[in-house]
Amino acid sequence: MKKTKCYKFKEVDLVSLRELALKVKSQTGFRLRYGGLLTLLRTDVEEKLVHTLVQFYDPSFRCFTFPDFQLVPTLEAYSNLVGLPIAEKTPFTGPGTSLTPLVIAKDLYLKTSDVSNHLITKSHIRGFTSKYLLEQANLSSTCQDTLEAILALLIYGLILFSNLDNFVDMNAIEVFHSKNPVPTLLADTYHAIHDRTLKGRGYILCCISLLYRWFISHLPSSFHDNSENWSYSQRIMALTPNEVVWLTPAAQVKEIIMGCGDFLNVPLLGTRGGINYNPQLSYRGIPLMRSTFLVKAFDGSRKNVLGEIDLPITIGPENFLITFQVMDINASYSCLLGRPWIHDAGAVTSTLHQKLKFIRNGKLVTIHGKEAYLVSQLSSFSCIEAGSAEGTAFQGLTVEGTEPKRDGTAMASLKDAQRAVQEGQAAGWGKLIQLRENKHKEGLGFSPTSGVSTGAFCSAGFVNAITEEATGFGPRPVFVTPGGFARDWDAIDIPSIMHVSE
Repeated sequence: MKKTKCYKFKEVDLVSLRELALKVKSQTGFRLRYGGLLTLLRTDVEEKLVHTLVQFYDPSFRCFTFPDFQLVPTLEAYSNLVGLPIAEKTPFTGPGTSLTPLVIAKDLYLKTSDVSNHLITKSHIRGFTSKYLLEQANLSSTCQDTLEAILALLIYGLILFSNLDNFVDMNAIEVFHSKNPVPTLLADTYHAIHDRTLKGRGYILCCISLLYRWFISHLPSSFHDNSENWSYSQRIMALTPNEVVWLTPAAQVKEIIMGCGDFLNVPLLGTRGGINYNPQLSYRGIPLMRSTFLVKAFDGSRKNVLGEIDLPITIGPENFLITFQVMDINASYSCLLGRPWIHDAGAVTSTLHQKLKFIRNGKLVTIHGKEAYLVSQLSSFSCIEAGSAEGTAFQGLTVEGTEPKRDGTAMASLKDAQRAVQEGQAAGWGKLIQLRENKHKEGLGFSPTSGVSTGAFCSAGFVNAITEEATGFGPRPVFVTPGGFARDWDAIDIPSIMHVSE
């Protein structure tokens, strides 16, 4: 049985800070300038829950390991919770080059002389006392810009990057000046928990309110309904992957930082040291969007679509963002490019010549079809028998909507038409069909869907790969591996044609 380790968290006097926050006239303006700091200030942390969470930290993998799943705090999650983007500039690089009083005064809208006179050294660290900053913010002559800047700096120094009691040190001031606190916040969280876990005790100096908000964002609503009076450890141990909330707002960002160059880990540098983490441990795939389509095979069989997803696809020299309908079938291909993409790309296809052409940047791009790049040989499915594996009938398919069918039998003769007239089912006969204007390029019968599904898309790699025996005496196919490029295309300049009269 695992021994419970004893940790402590630093207590911060939030009363004076919350009173100062009441003087902020525009909550929206403050959020635009400093992010969601006021939300963190108002957060009441359940320290027992955070203490229980830290018990599950795995120092080997730098994540929280539970019986059936793992959770990893990420840059994207912290960015969403703090309400500040991950800026594309150098974050905090460690103590050393202190800011000048002139720079600090500009950030706080104070006089340079006041800043110089009140910068003191405490335990070999320069900074401001919280008493001085609160006095400056509460002066009747203090403008709103100064009040908001001082409040934001106090939250940085006492909550986000807490170190000495009632003291805002130079590290917090430098991160505040950089306006890029997210990498440093995550680094301090990992470093503090990792260091204390190895020692088995002590104070965990990081932003506890941010760690608490991150954890409860993954907990189901039923977690807080403790009708059985279980402890936090019992409730956490009973959680299953299906109960955990995976589709948080942070999981819906367009780009996720998964590594650094060729390295899979993400390096971080905080105010107390450096550490790295691996976001792959908690990656659950790309969220699927809800789809209302049905897929119909050539043999008339139908199958529901799990959802739809937008994936970047490289076709020749061009990158396309294509919407795919995701199905769970035993197919001989990885994906199919349908009419919506063909119309959008302005492509011309030729089944006879196994080619596809489109124009990009003044060049005619030709994609050559090659059997070597197929996952499985289509010739092996020329005849589909009753005993075929499920999904093989979908070698060729059409996508249909799920609109309800009209009632009534089909009319196969004049008598059927006469009967329909007698029964009063001839309403609308003789009228012209009114077609809606199609302002897009998808073609008739296609309408994009929206809405988030509860599923997620994870590629399973290649399926139905051809075995040594199935290839016969022909050459074995050469598959395009993920990250590789198919050199089955060429691009030529479009010749300029000028009329003779010109």
